[in-house]
Order: sequence, then C-alpha cells, then structure tokens
Amino acid sequence: MRTTGVEVDPLPQVYWSYRQWTQDRMVLAVRSTVSTAGLIASIIQVIRSIDREQSVFNVRTLTDVVGRSLMQRRLTTLLMSGFSGLALLLAAVGIYGTVAYGVTQRVREFGIRVALGATSRQITRLVLWQGTSVAIAGAAAGLAVASAAAGGVSHLVYGVEPRDAVSIVGATALLILVAGVASYVPALRAAAVDPGVTLRAE
Repeated sequence: MRTTGVEVDPLPQVYWSYRQWTQDRMVLAVRSTVSTAGLIASIIQVIRSIDREQSVFNVRTLTDVVGRSLMQRRLTTLLMSGFSGLALLLAAVGIYGTVAYGVTQRVREFGIRVALGATSRQITRLVLWQGTSVAIAGAAAGLAVASAAAGGVSHLVYGVEPRDAVSIVGATALLILVAGVASYVPALRAAAVDPGVTLRAE
C-alpha cells in the first residue's frame, strides 16, 4: 500500500485482527457503489448500534484523502506553470524585439535583395529562419541541461517520467512555435520594404 504519499513506492503491509493487536484508534475503510452521503449515515448508524458510545470522526472519501496529500504538490506545480508561462511570454517579447530591431538595421539590405529579384516570400522566410534558428539552438542547449537535471525534479512529478519524450518534444515544439510567431510580424515588415524608397533614402 501507499501509506505516506503517491510518490513513494507501495510497501508490504500486514493486517492484524484487533483482537491480536488492540490500538486506541482504528480506521474503517468501506468500498461501495452507493452515494457517499447515504453511505456515511448508514455506517455511523451500524457502528452506534454496536457501541452507542463509540465516536466516529474524520470521515472522508479516499478521493479527499488523496487530494489532500497532493495539495502541496499541486500548488508547487501551479506556481511552476505560472512562472514557466511568464518566462515563455518574456522570451516571445524578447525574440520579437530582437528580430524587429534587426529588421530596422537591415532595411537597406532587404531593399537591395528585392531590387535584385528576391520575392516577398524569400525575404519572409529569411527573417523567420533567423528568428527561429536562435530558438532552435537555445532549445538544443536546453534539452541537454534538462536531461542532466531531470533527476533533480523527479520528486515533483507523479505518474510522468522526468525524461518523458512527449512532454519534452511538446515543450520544445511550443518554444519554437512561439519564436516563429514572434518573428512573423517583423518578417512581414521586412517583406514589405520598397527598394526604391529605401535606396533613395540612403
């Protein structure tokens, strides 16, 4: 049984008859398909019919017991999710700002490329690749660090392996997608450069 937490492996248990090992406090566990409210009242009634002075307290469903044991873990996970979302937003804003600044610095280059025959699609693809390539390189480095640090966060997850391939691939894909979206607007701006105006301005 799991007696201390869901993250601890089940341990062998021995059940003693109360006649062999009497304790000052006992726990009654009932499995039933009846609704909880009606079941609790019936159980208390049966217990009182055997011993009218027997106290019954702390009546809970196993769902409540498990939920209470996971409360701290859920709070930790919620905080980590919130900070991760904030970090993702900051990364998107940073990528957008960097790519947008790079586009403004290379307006003449884009004008020359268009004047020499580059299409809007080629310019857009160029800027998108430059924006997402940084995210791809960062994701590769992050994967290496995450793989090395996976053992340190194993106690924070339950039912999921620290090196779960689906989670890792999903997070990496999300990061690259956010980088692509953040680079898309500057890419459109670069593709809309008028070579005549740009070259005359220079």
